[in-house]
Amino acid sequence: GLCAIEQTLVLSDFEDRALLVPALEAAQPLWDPGTSQGYHGISYGPFVSELFWRITGESLGTFFAREVAGPLGVDFHIGLPEEHEERVATIITASMTQRLFKVLPTLIRGAGWDGRLFRAAVTKGSLTSRAFANPADLGIHHIDNFNLPSVHRMELVWAGGIGTASALARVYAALAAGGTLDGVQLVRPETVAAVHPRLSWQQDEILHKTMGFSLGFVKEEGDLFSPNPEAFGHPGAGGVLGLADPKENLAIGYMMNRMDWRLRSPRAIELCKAVYSCL
Repeated sequence: GLCAIEQTLVLSDFEDRALLVPALEAAQPLWDPGTSQGYHGISYGPFVSELFWRITGESLGTFFAREVAGPLGVDFHIGLPEEHEERVATIITASMTQRLFKVLPTLIRGAGWDGRLFRAAVTKGSLTSRAFANPADLGIHHIDNFNLPSVHRMELVWAGGIGTASALARVYAALAAGGTLDGVQLVRPETVAAVHPRLSWQQDEILHKTMGFSLGFVKEEGDLFSPNPEAFGHPGAGGVLGLADPKENLAIGYMMNRMDWRLRSPRAIELCKAVYSCL
């Protein structure tokens, strides 16, 4: 339940392990471990990054570039090299019209996922607001900061991956194929096979919807993105989606720069349905 980092941080702290590590070490579970689950909107990335650093002695972005992006030949980066900056699309957030006529009514009276999430996000002290509040300069009121070149260069492993849709799909294609693609082995087949049996389904304390998590991946309830329970991946803010389906040997990568205002983008859902209808 380490879904929130309570010590107030600013964005630059995430580039300084001497400042960040004490904040991680001081974090306390928001509930007794094993009794519930909640989406680590921000905190998962720093914890994973530090654990990876202590095991390997290098950053996760450096490892990804050498062991994943390089061998697979994918245009994807965790920590963007400066020479690629001019290629990055600008993120476009919800317009004022959408905020007034879509987001606000959903916040006030929405009965579904989005309404519950929006109300929790604006409730001071709620688990949801605490999970996304730190650092504030990348929070819900400062999404535009993700357009800053300085942020592009940071290895923010929870939200800083930059690349193409085909690159994202190719990485997931290796997983969908059992861990190896075009002679490049990312993981062992038994590692991929372990994702589904370790899946846990519970009402999520942060997102206020039923979620499944396994080895860092997400499986949505029902057939939101895939009709097959073996499929796994991760949706992202605004609608981004990476998905692997070992049963169909299928991978999906979806990127957009105009963010959807809802928790789960109808565009991404309909694209997935269209892909499966073609099989």
